[in-house]
Amino acid sequence: MRGKGCQVFLEDVRLAVQDGFHYTYPDVMVSCDLTDRRDPYLVRQPVLIVEALSPSTAEYDRPQKFNQYKKMASLRHYTLISQTAWVLEWFRRDELGQWIYTVLSDPTDMLEIPDLNLRLPLADVYDDTDVAPLLPLPEQQ
Repeated sequence: MRGKGCQVFLEDVRLAVQDGFHYTYPDVMVSCDLTDRRDPYLVRQPVLIVEALSPSTAEYDRPQKFNQYKKMASLRHYTLISQTAWVLEWFRRDELGQWIYTVLSDPTDMLEIPDLNLRLPLADVYDDTDVAPLLPLPEQQ
């Protein structure tokens, strides 16, 4: 986020999905909006939300939370990180407002978000964890 004027917020910071009505606590958020620096415990204009999926939260994080998050005009990127295998799901909103879905699962894959100056190898996401990479499928003969 260096050089972009953005701030990273961790899981103890509340997100106002619908101010006064619906709040969540994403695992990681990034906001580039100066108004989000006023309250260190509340974000209203995230550009990136990251959720670490667990077996108990996956069915809530993927469809239900994301459907609410999509309504936030500031949100450009939503990523889901598996805790059971090297899989990162990246949803990004294009200039037309359409959501584009990309899955990263190869150790050499790279999450690249130019508008946030972010280049993150998948191997770095899972560095120093007990999560194993996906095994390649055997080649068909």
